[in-house]
Amino acid sequence: MTTYEVFEKLVLAAVLALAAWVAFGKLMPAARARLRGALAMIAARHGHATLARWLAPAGSSGGCGSGCSTCSSCGPAAPKGAKAPEREVPPMRVSVVAPPVSRRNGATPVVIAPPHAPATQRR
Repeated sequence: MTTYEVFEKLVLAAVLALAAWVAFGKLMPAARARLRGALAMIAARHGHATLARWLAPAGSSGGCGSGCSTCSSCGPAAPKGAKAPEREVPPMRVSVVAPPVSRRNGATPVVIAPPHAPATQRR
């Protein structure tokens, strides 16, 4: 094996390891934080304080995606037996417009046009 082939395989292995680490963090953020904490403890025990600080997981900010289940994006839990309030949905308006009739084939075409309301009010 030439030096180039060895270098190429090392670079490929590093890229694949980084991709696996990122995927692991996206799919299981809490497990990755525990693993980083364990690796930081091992590094600190062996006297590598700088490496331990770098490996230590950041404190949980409680934001969405942190894996701590405290983002409160679902809102407060409703008590048992309580129904969720129903949203009132405005009726959908549809305009039927018939263009000028072409008497060639005798058929009357019908075109359904969208309502002339802003995009935020359409459902």
